[in-house]
Amino acid sequence: MSPLAILLTFLAGISVLSVTRKHALMITIAAVTIIPMGSISIGAVSLYPARIIIIFGTIRVLFRKEYVEGPLNNVDKMVLLWAALMVVTGIAVPRADASIISRFGFVYDAVGIYFLFRVWIKNTCDILAVAKTAAITFCIIALLMLYEKAKGFNLFSHLGGVSPYPTVRDGKIRCNGPFVHSILAGTVPATSLAWFIVLNFQNGIKKIYIYLGICASVSIILLSTSSGPIMSLLLVIIALCAWPLREKMKLVRYGILISLFSLNFLMNSPVWYLIAKIDLTGSSTGWHRSELIDSSIRHLGEWWLAGTDYTRHWMPSGVTWSERHTDITNQYVKNGVNGGLATMLTFIMMIVYGFRIVGKAMAILQQDKIGNKILVWTLGSTLFAHTITFLSVCYFDQSYVYFYLTLAMIGALYTQYSSESINIFY
Repeated sequence: MSPLAILLTFLAGISVLSVTRKHALMITIAAVTIIPMGSISIGAVSLYPARIIIIFGTIRVLFRKEYVEGPLNNVDKMVLLWAALMVVTGIAVPRADASIISRFGFVYDAVGIYFLFRVWIKNTCDILAVAKTAAITFCIIALLMLYEKAKGFNLFSHLGGVSPYPTVRDGKIRCNGPFVHSILAGTVPATSLAWFIVLNFQNGIKKIYIYLGICASVSIILLSTSSGPIMSLLLVIIALCAWPLREKMKLVRYGILISLFSLNFLMNSPVWYLIAKIDLTGSSTGWHRSELIDSSIRHLGEWWLAGTDYTRHWMPSGVTWSERHTDITNQYVKNGVNGGLATMLTFIMMIVYGFRIVGKAMAILQQDKIGNKILVWTLGSTLFAHTITFLSVCYFDQSYVYFYLTLAMIGALYTQYSSESINIFY
């Protein structure tokens, strides 16, 4: 981290301690997105901007006695169970290239940011504040990424944590802004774009947030020059367009499962090799992602119990940052490698229970305002985009914040609507 990044991080952290709950939420989202993931090392402990702000946020909720309202929902429980499994498997299987301290830090980041958002997001107004904050944040990032594209220099590098020069593949500049990788730079606004559309159906929201959010998101996606974010955007659009089928989602789910099952027999390769056929920019590495899934299944015996410390032999190529691993470009496989099959399934159950909350909320709101129903559907669409995107990318910088932010907003629906139907979310 550069001195400027350290200053901005601590200013954000101090602000989180002193402002209102809603403003603490907004400052946290903006700061952890814009400040790159550089670090301050104190012995074996690495402090990233997001981790430092989580520490300030944790101090705030403890001293102000801010808690999650109501009982924990099943998403909350799965997050805690996932964290416990990650810690236990980290201790059970020592990692040659990752200490137990780094494992604790990774778990702290995920659980910390999720529960901070669960504490601070309580109702529809808070969810709309998230959308407006994201619109402004993405606008700032888009403008600086335009400079990166035009000049071939990343201004965010002055904050540390990212390279000053964008990568070039097949003669195309792949801008990454404050993110470590261009794919993740495009994935965050791609999966979040639906939030700005929902603003159009809420009273008292200025149109400028809608225009800024959509234009900035599309700009960042295009500037990243990656197939993944474009695909994530298409997934969001498909989910939003499924709105007329909202009463028949059970039939849709069965239709998708039957189609995938049938394709698995009709194709020469397993159905996950469909990923290899997706190339929207002419520079995709879809084959690697398909082969990784296939390889993880072939080597199931190596990692199912508590993860594995060696995956280099899974794929023809490795990674520059580790001699022991291949490039794990799949969030589900990554969870399996880190913590075994139980950890992977627990992570999947976070998502399953998130969709269940969305479905139950839609049922409660049958006769409610159309704006609230669209809001619920939008959050489900965002979660759907993350769910499929995880098949081809692993979130390894501040992008993870937006997945847990989505789950936290869905969890807030439990708080807001559970009084209308006791235990309907269980």
